[in-house]
Amino acid sequence: MATRIDRLAQPKPNLLKFPDRSVYWLDKLPAKSNSYTTAFRSPEWKVSAAALKARPSDRLCSLAEPRMPVDGWQPPRPLLPIINKAVKTAVASSRICQLAHPKKPKQHHPQYSPDRPVSSPLAKCVLEAVASERLQMLATPKPRKPLFEGYDFYTVSLAARAATASPRLQELALPPARRCRTK
Repeated sequence: MATRIDRLAQPKPNLLKFPDRSVYWLDKLPAKSNSYTTAFRSPEWKVSAAALKARPSDRLCSLAEPRMPVDGWQPPRPLLPIINKAVKTAVASSRICQLAHPKKPKQHHPQYSPDRPVSSPLAKCVLEAVASERLQMLATPKPRKPLFEGYDFYTVSLAARAATASPRLQELALPPARRCRTK
């Protein structure tokens, strides 16, 4: 008798080489027989004699009729409607022509100044102006160094040396009062 390990080591049979096998997974091959399990049907069905003699009821005939549209329903209009000759030759009245013109814009506030044009002429004095030394110094950006580059962590600034602590800061700097047990 084979042990469990020997049974598990055996390969499973290849069931794909049998095209007429069942769609369900089988652990072992089906027994060979001459009869097939599936009965093949003809695509043409025979109509029974009772179905040939059947007559539909009035209810069935009423259900088979198409549903009537709701009152007030109109079929969709054609894409290109037919235009009358009178519409094509119509002449607009003076009132219609007056309404066709856009409204006049409101008056602006007396102190309103419109946007300046993108390109505007410059005055001659602006073109000949020379920047002063102070203005050039203010126009140059400050040199930026990376974070902590050239910074000495151990130097104390003069302002910090001259600072004095407030009474509240001195009170907060004291350690908390602790209870001491005497034995």
